[in-house]
Amino acid sequence: MLRGLVLSPQEIHPLRVKFASMCRKQGKSSMSRAVLRDLLSLPANADLMCAKAPYDKPLLVLALAKQLYQDEQKDAAIRALEELANHWNKRINPIPHPTGKEMVPPSTKEPARICAKVLLKLLCESAAETEWTEHKARNANILPAGELSFVQQQVSPPYRTSRDNRPPETIAFENTINFYQQAAKYDPDWHKVWHKLASTHFYANYSSKEKPPVLSKQVPASKRAMPVIKSASPPPPAQKSPQPAAFHSSTNTEPLSDCPVPPPLGSLIGLGPMPNFSSPSPAQPYHHHPSPLAFPSGNTMYLEHAAQAVTCFSKALMTSPGSRLEDTLRLMQLWFDFGEHDSVYYALSDNIFDLPVTTWLEAIPQLMARLDCPHEQRSVQLVLRVLGEIAKHRPQANIYTLTVASRSSDEHRSKNAHMVLDKMMEYHSKLVGEAKLVTEELVRCAILWHEQWHDALDDASRVYFHRRMQDNNVQAMFDALRNMNEMMQKGAPTTMKKHSFQQTYSADLKEAGQYVIAFESSGNVKDLNQAWEIYCAVFKKLRDQLATLNSLDLVYVSPNLVSAKDLELVVPGTYDPSAPIVSIQSFSSKMSVITSKQRPRKMMIRGSNGLDYQFLLKGHEDPRQDERVMQLFGLVNPLLANNSETCRRNLTIQRYSIVALSKDSGLIGWVPNCDTLHTLVKEYREKKAKIPLSIEHKTLQKLTQDTERLTTMQKLQCFESALAATQGEDLRQVLWLKSPSSEVWFDRRTNYTRSVACMSMVGYILGLGDRHPSNLMLDRLTGKIVHIDFGDCFEVAMLREKFPERVPFRLTRMLINAMEVTGLDGVFNYTAERVLKMLRTNQESLLAVLEAFVYDPVINWRLVEGMKKDPKAKKEPGGGRAHVIATVNAVLPSTSTTDSIMETIKRKLDGTEFAENDGSNPLEALAVADQLALLVEQATSSTNLCQSYIGWCPFW
Repeated sequence: MLRGLVLSPQEIHPLRVKFASMCRKQGKSSMSRAVLRDLLSLPANADLMCAKAPYDKPLLVLALAKQLYQDEQKDAAIRALEELANHWNKRINPIPHPTGKEMVPPSTKEPARICAKVLLKLLCESAAETEWTEHKARNANILPAGELSFVQQQVSPPYRTSRDNRPPETIAFENTINFYQQAAKYDPDWHKVWHKLASTHFYANYSSKEKPPVLSKQVPASKRAMPVIKSASPPPPAQKSPQPAAFHSSTNTEPLSDCPVPPPLGSLIGLGPMPNFSSPSPAQPYHHHPSPLAFPSGNTMYLEHAAQAVTCFSKALMTSPGSRLEDTLRLMQLWFDFGEHDSVYYALSDNIFDLPVTTWLEAIPQLMARLDCPHEQRSVQLVLRVLGEIAKHRPQANIYTLTVASRSSDEHRSKNAHMVLDKMMEYHSKLVGEAKLVTEELVRCAILWHEQWHDALDDASRVYFHRRMQDNNVQAMFDALRNMNEMMQKGAPTTMKKHSFQQTYSADLKEAGQYVIAFESSGNVKDLNQAWEIYCAVFKKLRDQLATLNSLDLVYVSPNLVSAKDLELVVPGTYDPSAPIVSIQSFSSKMSVITSKQRPRKMMIRGSNGLDYQFLLKGHEDPRQDERVMQLFGLVNPLLANNSETCRRNLTIQRYSIVALSKDSGLIGWVPNCDTLHTLVKEYREKKAKIPLSIEHKTLQKLTQDTERLTTMQKLQCFESALAATQGEDLRQVLWLKSPSSEVWFDRRTNYTRSVACMSMVGYILGLGDRHPSNLMLDRLTGKIVHIDFGDCFEVAMLREKFPERVPFRLTRMLINAMEVTGLDGVFNYTAERVLKMLRTNQESLLAVLEAFVYDPVINWRLVEGMKKDPKAKKEPGGGRAHVIATVNAVLPSTSTTDSIMETIKRKLDGTEFAENDGSNPLEALAVADQLALLVEQATSSTNLCQSYIGWCPFW
């Protein structure tokens, strides 16, 4: 309105069109119609169908078509788009090539972009894209054999010809490809069209590879596993339309030679062969197949789809205005699955090295995971070349990962990493030396000899004594100690801390080792008992010494780090290709030891910019899965920021840097101003409430000592009795007491509720478990909930053998009470519904990332370990040597297992997780609100909560 005071109607026209589109997107259709009527000079109550589309204002026609489509006037919307394309195509008028055989793409950029947009919109509104890219292709594994899973387009009889007896699926698929290819021809610099075309080939590749369809077989609709989405009816003939001449006539069955815009998908009037956008190697020419359904036995059509998808994803990445992690991961999935085949290998060789080096920086963890394969494989050779380019041009991006991989016990991984490091040495020799020094010394600080021996003795005793009655597992005990004995004999200690350990314990450990050797040779149990007497004495001394360990002086544990000054090496986790490098200036002289089971260290590194960076130096744990989850959050945060509903509520997921130093240690960026919920509740109960921390647990123990033997109803009764011991107001009181004013308290409470809702939905899709109070942190300044420790993903907590979790996310009474008077019915439900809707809308991007995670070798091993883990048992440091012994012969999850995980994620994003799939009826997707209501019911059910293990603290 204010702009209208100073701008003419012509100047404000684009803004008013945009305003109409915003109203439509926000669900204010009446306001959108009113603005469009004004722009089209229609009476106040006139039907938009009566409007004569002004084709000289294409943006207005696009807005009109979208509104008509939303008003269920789909035929009119499609017809308007076709006529707009026809109008602008004539305006562009491609110039014939001098030879008269080829057509030159339009040189006018604006009309070309309009035509490309119209083509994509036509495809969307013809319902083919929805069926192809969202419903059919993603559910290919549940469709009956013999039916191609991407399109169910029904072609109307008036459009059939006697010459073309191809099935409608074939025609619809070819038209889909032609639409995208023609749009790419009009505007080759538009990322969206390349992404769509690449995704179409990607889904066709995996569908045709898994289930080659039979040309003549038709499956009745009643037996299809997915609902059939009917396409829009074909537009009426041009002569019956009050609009200008229609783009196509129903009596013309030949391709239009003077107009390259393709027909609607409901028509059989196809285009001629489209130009090939790939750049195949001369040694491996690409041949166009007329139909994806014409598969001979032993077909390799899927490989040609894969090669085309590689080319198109590369184009999409080159034309992308910013980061496109999902495209990168899809490209890499094709790379790793089919890179050994000639056509795909040549497509990769011709395209991936034209991409900017920064394209690969986000996907370095996935590239590094492939170093475990022999370097003779051609796909691995490409990985090494890409890593070599990164090492040459962006060495700080992968110097830590390569250095750690070079020390791997895996022969292939170590050899491949050394090959890349050798190339890096040619350009950055000083940097490589510094990285080797820093990572080795940090690993030394993360796990002292005292801790290694303490954990080794603990593991060995558990393996031997706890299992001796069953299998007398003496050999497993020897295996748990053998590595430690070998470590002691490798050479003289290099630090004062190791000298101290050797002087105190070396004699006893050598004596015990001699008794063990005597037992191995004689089998005399007295020798073994004598060895364990010594080991037990050493263990008690180590336990007492570690209990008083609260700080480490670098002079004693790592003098090399003390002397490391003004390095070229970047501060871990701070590398940003678009910002100046912050290198390491010095390390703090002391490390604080946090009193927990794993005794992580809090350390500080001063950067070259003068700032101090705090880290948690953590041993005994593989940090690589947490690193992958941070990648997912890096994708979700932009999605939250780009969505109008979530952006205005400032919804973001707290991320932190994670740098792996070895397979069981890493540096984790310190999240400032945060306390775990366990710490906050403990502090409140001790200082304010004056009640025991575990009062609910003690109440439960008075009722029964062995909850594992109780039935579900008995557990429920005991659980409700334990709940009655407190009101569950602890967290609510903490938020109130720690706020300086009511205004600050209100903001923190709102932020708290929104962050709980946001992370609950993201965690539900990810299958995140083990959300006990020590894995949830509260930001003291903002009130937001911050999650840490993502070791249990993809529902391994629900699938484990002992104490499986039965809730999709943590939503206990203490969390609900802190939401104040509205509880779940106010801010929580409102926010969670919009976040879940956003996730379902962007499921293609999420699936690209999650598929890369599930099929990642690192995650595969964690899936095996997580499903066998007993949450009630003591957490094994670094998986525990005893645990390593138990899983050394473990088999990776089968393809069916990983496929099942992905199918579960897809059903969550589709809203069909709660639908019963009997194979005879299509799965019916729930509305977002209904899906959320069922999830909240599961999460708050006392029947589910009472079956959790005590350490999860279901009472809180």
